[in-house]
Amino acid sequence: MTQSVVVQVGQCGNQIGCCFWDLVLREHAAVNQKGIYDEAISSFFRNVDTRNQSNIIVTFSQLHTVFHHLSVSAFL
Repeated sequence: MTQSVVVQVGQCGNQIGCCFWDLVLREHAAVNQKGIYDEAISSFFRNVDTRNQSNIIVTFSQLHTVFHHLSVSAFL
């Protein structure tokens, strides 16, 4: 099993990171239309139960609005 740690720094890094996670989920959904947890998505997510997946992410920013946006986003 491959594991990755994504580090997002600053407002720009966090905005790019949000686009990255959105793209990862969209590409996986296009390839795996049955929604089955597989090795490809295990690079970025771990299966915590049958309904939810969590990602491994480290973010840095001095602006609290960046963290608020990340916490309410649909894909993180």
